[in-house]
Amino acid sequence: MIGIEKYTLKDGQTGWQVSFSATKPKLQATEANPIGTVHTRRFSFARYGEEAFQKALEWFENSYYQSAEIKIKSPEAGGFKG
Repeated sequence: MIGIEKYTLKDGQTGWQVSFSATKPKLQATEANPIGTVHTRRFSFARYGEEAFQKALEWFENSYYQSAEIKIKSPEAGGFKG
């Protein structure tokens, strides 16, 4: 799951929030044993100005591809039996 949404906090701060979930393949998640991790980060207009949305996209791309690279290199992801 991937999400990019505009947010507003109670104190009036606004910006973009990015979320994505990384799950382990071939495993069943249950309520008692959720599989995967949700990564979330906020990029405020106060800090990043008009570039907040672009910074949010860059963070997502870097995080997503880094997670995919780790999965590819891990023995269980590639079916390695050694």
